Amino acid sequence: MLQRKTVAESTLDLLNELMQLPELSSFFLVGGTNLSLKLGHRVSVDLDLFTETPFDSDVLLGALEKRFADLIIVRHTPGAILGYIRRVKVDFILYEYLLLEPIEVIDDIRLASLPDVVAMKINAISRRGVQKDFWDIAELLDHFSLEQMLLFFKQKHTATDVGHILRSLIYFADADGSEPPLSLKKHNWNSVKEKIKRAVRDYIKAQTQG
Repeated sequence: MLQRKTVAESTLDLLNELMQLPELSSFFLVGGTNLSLKLGHRVSVDLDLFTETPFDSDVLLGALEKRFADLIIVRHTPGAILGYIRRVKVDFILYEYLLLEPIEVIDDIRLASLPDVVAMKINAISRRGVQKDFWDIAELLDHFSLEQMLLFFKQKHTATDVGHILRSLIYFADADGSEPPLSLKKHNWNSVKEKIKRAVRDYIKAQTQG
């Protein structure tokens, strides 16, 4: 069952509409809204829809314009459409990385698996994380060990060296100034950082002792 309290009803209505569009039949939900709907840890407002299947972005754009009169396009390239529908940020992106597990369908919504979203979140933080990414990682540490999470990343991105990932996970300077998400589990930014730092310390200790 999805944790619907984490997403505005109007955004859920939009998500359901998007899931019914034939042109989006191969797209699935990823990102923070995927995690919030599954884990219920924070409010999420964006819709990130990915597909493994190459698509004609002009055809998709035409279908979206026909269906949603208030569509605002921010970026339109052969593999991506970024914009807003009903003031909700919505991204449609070709994602050509291996899926670790099959797409899940819950309440008629197609969702990437938790291992897949874990790998995406770690990748996002390695590039330049914002607070919501770290909050998601902290929540995911209640469901997976850091070792498991790094394995998901390595499997998806065929990476072997995770040293830069470990450094990124405890580098909070850029994220300190970004907007915090609304927690539904009474967490705060300091507790999130401490939880991640502890997980990294424990992981490094286990690796050096092994």
